[in-house]
Amino acid sequence: MSSKYDLKISRGIYKMGIKEYISGKRTLSDKSLDTYCSVATSLYSSMFPEDTEGLTVEKIEAMNNPVLVENTLENHATKYKKIAQKKVVLSTLAVIFELQVYRDMLLKLTREHKAVVDLQEMSPEQEEAWVYSAEMMTVLT
Repeated sequence: MSSKYDLKISRGIYKMGIKEYISGKRTLSDKSLDTYCSVATSLYSSMFPEDTEGLTVEKIEAMNNPVLVENTLENHATKYKKIAQKKVVLSTLAVIFELQVYRDMLLKLTREHKAVVDLQEMSPEQEEAWVYSAEMMTVLT
């Protein structure tokens, strides 16, 4: 009979395997490894919700599906609304699979975001409160 405790232990073992798999791809800090492992595990759960066992090293190749990744990022109900979240996912996949397609998707997303940001304008209140760097330097010196 399996308990929640047993499931947590087995998921912990899987995560260790995933960390080792990712660290074999590139030298990363422990925090980056933790982040990439968490992002990969979360993405896998979003891509394959019917798989209750979760991500394992043996299943990691199933995530290498750019069309499904893009569909998941665009259509997931709540998880991937912010561009920063999507960028982290694509960075993770670029590290794991070392494929240009994920770098290209990341670059496209970054360009789209920049285009939106470049169109933003300050409100009158923001303009009034804005301090330019030249003004800041005169105050500081």
